Amino acid sequence: MTDNYTSQNAFHDWDKTASVRCRPKRILLSEHIEDKYFFPPEFAPFIEHDLLSNIGDDKKRIILIHQLYSYLNFTQYLEHEAICVVAYNVSMKKYDFKIPNILCVNARKIYVDEVYHWMFSIDFAEEIEALTGVKNLSESEPRFLRTLRELMKKLNDGQKKLALLFFTTIAETLITPTMGKFPKDERLVLPVRELINDHSIDELRHLRYFVELFHFIWEQIDFDDRHILCLLLPRMLYSYFEPDFDRIIQLLKLLGFSDEEIKRVLSDTYPKDRIVENVMASSTATIKLFKDVGMFDDYKIKSAFHEEGFLV
Repeated sequence: MTDNYTSQNAFHDWDKTASVRCRPKRILLSEHIEDKYFFPPEFAPFIEHDLLSNIGDDKKRIILIHQLYSYLNFTQYLEHEAICVVAYNVSMKKYDFKIPNILCVNARKIYVDEVYHWMFSIDFAEEIEALTGVKNLSESEPRFLRTLRELMKKLNDGQKKLALLFFTTIAETLITPTMGKFPKDERLVLPVRELINDHSIDELRHLRYFVELFHFIWEQIDFDDRHILCLLLPRMLYSYFEPDFDRIIQLLKLLGFSDEEIKRVLSDTYPKDRIVENVMASSTATIKLFKDVGMFDDYKIKSAFHEEGFLV
């Protein structure tokens, strides 16, 4: 089955194009940050709430720095706790299904990419803290990871390993507005734009890889396991985009807002339909992949997506 397999091989020029191989470390200097945002305000929508209308430029700057911290924290946990684990398992043939050797070889390159993304996310957060004096509030696990662990509680060990692969497939096939818009946004601090551009170039390669891998393994996965895991996918997809409310609450408390005010800000800013809209706008490639393998031919799976608000 795998002997004569011809891969799309998105990694044929990896040695010449991967960030870890050919791009410099992005250094944040004082001249970079004058009159520049660390994060686009529209990606921190609560900043536009009426209750925050008079907080002033200094506090807005602090909020946007913390939103960048949150993004970097999300990235480091995603890479280390999910994608690196899956890339290692694929590269070392730890799954029960057969995988062509070229996909195992390329999984090693993904592992290297993701460890580098993990490292530069941590390094850059430390640079921001040192230069701005704005302390990173928390490096705790982001919300998506806690949700994922909760979803996996009732699964057996083999299903847990597959669940992480399914979640990684979601994460690696999403095309988020962050990746597309940040590098071109001249309002932002230049090294932030460069860092995210470096990341996005690598991730486009990963997207092609995980589409190819998922097509190859789909029919090899036990039908019952596949059904159980697919019913969890809508919640996995939602969790990827769900705001990390704990971090936002922590930040707004630091800025002096009451519990009642914070509750109002969050409920007004993040209704479920807005989160679902973000998911659908960013998951075109992911949903197409699921359709292409026939996932939605199963009425129960399709209904599970609809119940979460995803009209696939």
